[in-house]
Amino acid sequence: MPLTKADVLMMVGVSKATLDRWTREGLGPTRYVLPGGSVRYRPEDVAAWQEASRISSKVVR
Repeated sequence: MPLTKADVLMMVGVSKATLDRWTREGLGPTRYVLPGGSVRYRPEDVAAWQEASRISSKVVR
């Protein structure tokens, strides 16, 4: 089932302004704009984006 922007905001824990900025800058998850302007996200796209966006906590010495 497609996710709404509100769903993604809750999953990621950022503000609407931050998600909008990431979208403008090409840094956010892939989104789909439906006829009428509604935005939806595929859960697998959000999960892949989250995984790719993780910062490694591994310390390199």
